[in-house]
Amino acid sequence: MSASVPFVSAVGYRVTEIEGDRVTVTLPDRPESKNHIGTAHAAAAFGAAETATGAVLLNALGSHLGALVPVLKNAEIRYTAPAAGVVSAVATPRRPPEEAIQACLAEGRALLDVNCIILSEDGAENAESTFTWYLKRQ
Repeated sequence: MSASVPFVSAVGYRVTEIEGDRVTVTLPDRPESKNHIGTAHAAAAFGAAETATGAVLLNALGSHLGALVPVLKNAEIRYTAPAAGVVSAVATPRRPPEEAIQACLAEGRALLDVNCIILSEDGAENAESTFTWYLKRQ
């Protein structure tokens, strides 16, 4: 993912787990990613969630990568607590990505909603979000 999206490596996001359609991305605990109170900056945590939800699609695209292009259409996030330490973003699609891929192949475009929770290093939930990805035929 860092090869195709330079921002991912610049910030230090890492895909740490792929289990079926679920993807976990971590944000390292670095001073550059912190806010004025010493916790993860909201934008850095948001970026981890965006990266994780995008990775769900990239993981599912397989042989269609290049022929189909995912573009973020919408994002909603609700922060519930500050995130501390290494932050994890765990993304799970609302429906199987293969359904969106098949719809895109047939119709030239499709949408896929991917839910994501953001967790602190201690496992506490810090935010919940939904990202809507637009998938288009190249």
